[in-house]
Amino acid sequence: MHIIDPRRLGFALGATLAVLHLACAVVMALVPRDAALHFANALVHGIDFGPVLTWDKTWAQALTGTFCVFIFGWLAGATIAAFYNLTGPRQPATSPRATAHPPDTVSDKP
Repeated sequence: MHIIDPRRLGFALGATLAVLHLACAVVMALVPRDAALHFANALVHGIDFGPVLTWDKTWAQALTGTFCVFIFGWLAGATIAAFYNLTGPRQPATSPRATAHPPDTVSDKP
């Protein structure tokens, strides 16, 4: 089992979720309300988001939300890595070159 660096996995998950959150905010700002509402309802099998979605968010609120999503993603990724590292024997990850098999030194040619 390899050791996963909690900071790196936390950053990767946090950054991924932040990009997705920001992309969602951009889409919500650009598409018509009915199209966005139909898409959101389809994602969760028809639950009506109409009463809870607001359309008067500022970009400052969207960026604050993106930052919060990054923090929660970082915490989730770091926690996943920490629990993963606790579940088995410790063996530091090695570089791909160190794990590559050496070339065969035995040849069938005389």
